[in-house]
Amino acid sequence: MKILRFCLLLFGIEGVFSQYIANDVVSDYGQVKELLAQYYRKHAKKAGNDYDPSVVRNQATSKMFYDGTEATVNRLIWTEVFENDIILTLPQAEALLTESAGSRNKRQASPSAYSFWPNLTVSYEFAYNDEVETWEANLIRSALRHIEHNTCIRFKENGGDRDGLRYFRGNGCWSNVGRTGGRQLVSIGYGCDSLGIVAHETLHALGLWHEQSRSDRDQFININFWRIIRGTEGNFEKRTALTSDNMGQPYDLGSVMHYGAKAFTSDWTANTVETKDKRFQNTIGQRDGISFKDAKMINLRYCTGVCRTTLPCANEGYTDPNDCQKCRCPKGYGGVYCQELERSSCGEELIATQGYQTLRSGPVYANTNCIWRIRSPAGQKLELVIDSVNFPCLDSCTSFVEIKATRSKTATGARLCCKASGPFYSEDDDIILIFKGDSQIQPGYNGFTARYRYCTFNRNIISIVINPQSYGECFSFQSLACPGGLEKTFSIQTASWGLWGQWSECSQSCGGCGYRTRVRGCYGGNRVCPGSDHQREHCNTQPCPVTKVVGSCNGRILLPCYLVDRMTFGEQALSKLSATMRTSLH
Repeated sequence: MKILRFCLLLFGIEGVFSQYIANDVVSDYGQVKELLAQYYRKHAKKAGNDYDPSVVRNQATSKMFYDGTEATVNRLIWTEVFENDIILTLPQAEALLTESAGSRNKRQASPSAYSFWPNLTVSYEFAYNDEVETWEANLIRSALRHIEHNTCIRFKENGGDRDGLRYFRGNGCWSNVGRTGGRQLVSIGYGCDSLGIVAHETLHALGLWHEQSRSDRDQFININFWRIIRGTEGNFEKRTALTSDNMGQPYDLGSVMHYGAKAFTSDWTANTVETKDKRFQNTIGQRDGISFKDAKMINLRYCTGVCRTTLPCANEGYTDPNDCQKCRCPKGYGGVYCQELERSSCGEELIATQGYQTLRSGPVYANTNCIWRIRSPAGQKLELVIDSVNFPCLDSCTSFVEIKATRSKTATGARLCCKASGPFYSEDDDIILIFKGDSQIQPGYNGFTARYRYCTFNRNIISIVINPQSYGECFSFQSLACPGGLEKTFSIQTASWGLWGQWSECSQSCGGCGYRTRVRGCYGGNRVCPGSDHQREHCNTQPCPVTKVVGSCNGRILLPCYLVDRMTFGEQALSKLSATMRTSLH
């Protein structure tokens, strides 16, 4: 029904968009449009093309297609926004041109602290007709609650702050990046009615750029420029550290901020964005909700001061700003310190053997959420082969089996919903499988079947030069294979320790009396492992700075660490302290 409604609206879109984006949407937006035209013209010329806004609009709307992202909703306004849905401020547009020209003027182009929200509570309001648009307001509220659940940011409806967000029914889906001051507009127009799109635009307002504009994106995706509508090449430029900050987090193909496969395509049957690892192709472009990495970016930006202590979280988890007594864990991991398997409606922890074992998911039902963790014995790696998948096949999977086999736990894994793939090889001693069914899936889908085992890798490096005159690149491929013909199966009954988590913060800043701790999990068998699940050690052993005291008493007291907490001053307390020290010395 959503697709039909969207298409019907597009047939009458010329009248709706007759004014496009108003020049007063932000201060000086008329000048911003002129700078955008310069920017698009420059990058079109670099590709050997002309830039004509009317030609871009005609080509963009010549065929109707909806891929679930804001890009296809916004086709007629592509020439008046940046990267299909961003309303730039004048300083941002100027910085964009400066960056494009290769300037190193950091003062002008670096991200401004003003663009970040100063408080953890952000006011918002609606500019809707209450009678007609109640459902739209409720959708936006749901998206804001979704962000609140995953971050420390809170949204207050009709709050009294001078700065805030004003959601309205504009032409398409768009937002500023970061705080601009006053009641800044967030457009949730017709066709933008999904929780993921609302969350996407709101994360823009909180300061996040698109994922595929990261400077390291060429390690993960290819851009097929010959399939892009001529004149839109500038929407695929990469940002640098001058205008964006990745905060040390890995590239996430499953980010809600990532382009879909057909962004700015001239042929709706062909992809403009393709993942280098083909198994991740149906991971990009999801608009179900924010990813673990999206939330982590917001929490790193705004929430590091919420909790007084830092927990020793494992598997790239971090102290949860919504509950400082536990860690916020990547999908698939759970427990206080992210060492355990995340709780789910089905699934379990599995121990691999030297021969293949089979895993069958069973049928896919609405809201299915099952998680398996496959572990290998110490010193061994895992091989996983997905033999079959049976889900609704979409450009971006909404029901799928997700495989997380890399060392990075923050990024989304490969989501499979169209065809079987494999083998997957673990970079650590575990693989996570996530089996998901969306809320609207129809009966009749059978899920997936897989085989897994542990093995030792044979690594062969093959280097191939592909058309060096044109590309100048040497592509290296690793052939990773387990030894074949292993029929004997060994059941692993004994438990084994996982990797140590991160060290906690030291309890003292100096003096050698502080401690720090770290923990690890016990897995497999009866989960009884030899040794302790935690370690503690002294830290910050450097001497504390001597403070000069002006008065009748000036000196230093040397005593054992265990007496420090009991140390007080006053005649009676000092006499007791002296007695205690005399007793301890005899």
